[in-house]
Amino acid sequence: MSADGHTIKATRPLHKTILEEAPPKDDKTQTKARFHTHVLACIPEDTDVMAVLSRSPIVPEYIACDPFMYAVDPDGSIRVLGLTKEILKDKEAK
Repeated sequence: MSADGHTIKATRPLHKTILEEAPPKDDKTQTKARFHTHVLACIPEDTDVMAVLSRSPIVPEYIACDPFMYAVDPDGSIRVLGLTKEILKDKEAK
């Protein structure tokens, strides 16, 4: 924004696409976490935090992108979990 607040000087898209799956409507167990994938860039966005805080129940959201994977916790904090390929490789081996 300009100093006088009247002009937008620069813009940046937050997400081109977010790939996520909604929990089943007839889920008998309480949702413990959610997951989605970023396509455009691998940085946490305000909208990631908003998604966590606006859903019910409020649970962590795990976000995979290239090269990192991170989590948005129910308090709005963001944690980098590590390299996506290493985290997913570990899961596939088990």
